[in-house]
Amino acid sequence: MNTRQPNFPAVQWASLMGRAVLLSILLSDPLHVASDSDEEVQGPSEWQTWKRSNGVSYDKKGDCGSCWAFSTTGAIEGQMFKRTGQLVSLSEQNLVDCSKRYGTNGCSGAWMANAYDYVLQNELQSTDTHPYTSVDSQPCFYESSQSVARITD
Repeated sequence: MNTRQPNFPAVQWASLMGRAVLLSILLSDPLHVASDSDEEVQGPSEWQTWKRSNGVSYDKKGDCGSCWAFSTTGAIEGQMFKRTGQLVSLSEQNLVDCSKRYGTNGCSGAWMANAYDYVLQNELQSTDTHPYTSVDSQPCFYESSQSVARITD
């Protein structure tokens, strides 16, 4: 039997395979996953408490296909929390608005690797100074003097 791997770059192939595994796990056994909307009904859940104490922030992405931006900021936030003990909510909108030159497509999706390339060169602002709007039709409002996150290669 000859199985051929599609001609994807390694990062894209790994991402595709990761999604396939996750999907198969999710479809194999229905379960309730705690969400932020649960907090409104019954107060802070164990999940909410864990997220706050372990360096995980969460924002809703609305109808914009910006999961790539949330994944990128979440990964950086987690590393910052691990290093400093402080949870800073980084701006997904900063990525959506400003990283198109690096191969991202705003609300139409992107690869995290392209977003990291942007952050390597430009740093990121927090959601306090560059809040999420769930649209990609506005210009880039990045202010380097207000950046709070920097990564190195």
